[in-house]
Amino acid sequence: MWELYVSFFECYKTLSQSLFAVLYSWNYQQTKIIELTLKIFLIY
Repeated sequence: MWELYVSFFECYKTLSQSLFAVLYSWNYQQTKIIELTLKIFLIY
């Protein structure tokens, strides 16, 4: 039973890390898009 908990925790840790990486990169892309849009609007 203990091994099950350990493997579940390891799986959860890996999932949360990958989810965080995806969210972080998505937010980073959104910020870049917003910056580009603002620059375009400021230029024109």
